Amino acid sequence: MLWSLKFRNIILTITISFFCGCTTDMSEINRISSRNELPDIQAKNLEIIYSNNAKIKVRLTTSELNRYMRKSQEIYTEFPKGIKVLFFDANEKVESRLTANYAKYFEEKQLWLVKYDVELINNEGVVLNSEKLFTDEKRQLIYT
Repeated sequence: MLWSLKFRNIILTITISFFCGCTTDMSEINRISSRNELPDIQAKNLEIIYSNNAKIKVRLTTSELNRYMRKSQEIYTEFPKGIKVLFFDANEKVESRLTANYAKYFEEKQLWLVKYDVELINNEGVVLNSEKLFTDEKRQLIYT
């Protein structure tokens, strides 16, 4: 009888301690699981090929792509683990290469942002290294 009373008190103490030690912060749960922070489209280990008249112009590879299409924000595609891009000439030979550890494409502006260890190499072997590079498709301009 005495043993079962002690056992019951121990179980009761553990149970009370467990429930008093746990708190639920709903604002933190909502922040972590907010739908607005998740991508609308997500892809892993992806290769994208752009062509014109059945000729390859660009081949982009990435290990992760996240696309955000919020009504209140500009539509953009993010490549958080970087990209490797091959640009081809009219004969489908590699004309230049681009690598970066992060990239983001702003659809409406037609603007690429690549950053973190950016390297651009043309077919003559000329190398451009930068930490940040922009490509403006509308103005056909590349700048740092």
